[in-house]
Amino acid sequence: LFETLGPALKKCFQMGLDGPGQASAKRFSLLEALDVLKALSQLNAAKALSTVFTAAIKAIEAELRSGGGLDTSQRKFLRETYSNAGREEDVAFLSQLRADQGPPASTREGLNTAGLPMRPGARICESFAKNGTCRV
Repeated sequence: LFETLGPALKKCFQMGLDGPGQASAKRFSLLEALDVLKALSQLNAAKALSTVFTAAIKAIEAELRSGGGLDTSQRKFLRETYSNAGREEDVAFLSQLRADQGPPASTREGLNTAGLPMRPGARICESFAKNGTCRV
């Protein structure tokens, strides 16, 4: 099974991931890539399919660097999965990427619950990003 599955999955990941709004029959979306890694990790296949895990994390890194995003639980899943396989260095970029991005940008215009302005594309304040409230 691994002799057939491994090369096929590796090839899919090497083609890169589909970004939001791009649908391809041959490429995984970011969420599908995470689902594949979850299924393989449940099978304890990280060592047997190490080239697939390498190709997957490279594709995920490229997607994240081009604007894709992961939530906290997805980041945690990747860190734990790769750490359990002894491949912490493969996900080291997640910490750097998070530091480079800083807090997310506002997606809506108007006022927040504290009456402060929200401007699309403008970074939200650090306090709001961490605590969900603004320090005024």
